[in-house]
Amino acid sequence: HEAEGMIPDEGWLILQRAVYYELKQPEKVKDVLVKLVKLFNEPKYWTQLAGMFGELGEERKQLAIMEAAYQQGYVESAADIFNLAQLYYYHRAPYKGALLMEQAMKDGTLEKNLRNLRFLGQSWTLAKEQDKAIPVMQSAAGLSEDGELDAQLAQVLLNAERWDDAITAADHAIEKGQLRNPGIVYLIKGMALYNNKQYAKALDQLAEAEKHQKSKAMAQQWKRFVQSEKTQQEAMAEI
Repeated sequence: HEAEGMIPDEGWLILQRAVYYELKQPEKVKDVLVKLVKLFNEPKYWTQLAGMFGELGEERKQLAIMEAAYQQGYVESAADIFNLAQLYYYHRAPYKGALLMEQAMKDGTLEKNLRNLRFLGQSWTLAKEQDKAIPVMQSAAGLSEDGELDAQLAQVLLNAERWDDAITAADHAIEKGQLRNPGIVYLIKGMALYNNKQYAKALDQLAEAEKHQKSKAMAQQWKRFVQSEKTQQEAMAEI
């Protein structure tokens, strides 16, 4: 039919796509979807084409197709929005992904659940938007049963020089437990306490961090530094 210069029936192409898919020939599935996009311009064909580029390992083309679909108003479902946000994140454009997710949450398209809030917080963090990341991460941590998100939040708060909040987040992480690197949380808390000039308490937390292999070396360095500061402060007090 195509050889005679005519446009094939849409149903024929859909069947052809299905046959190639069953035959596990993704390259040909992609070629058929390209035709469907060009000839019929349906939203579902755009997102399916993007998915096939992803399956073929052509992630840049996957992002390009999804972004083109979004600009035409074809990316509307929660699944497609989250997928596009992930593509932005993995292609080092987290700010665009965070804006997309934030708007979808305001619209009610995306739920404010643990998965979505956690990913939104990660996107704002990667985009170096700490002020936007912190409240989102706090909401996500509040929904999480383990302490991993509280630990991440404590690190972000430490970087933002919010010492008291970092200490609180670290306490929540330790209380919930199930941490991949518990020593890092004690280290964060110790550093926050040091910045609050609570040297004795800081040394206690650094001693806990020293018990864990992944944080041992840094904890020892900080212990020496904090002990020096503590000694100097005590000497000044005597004067």
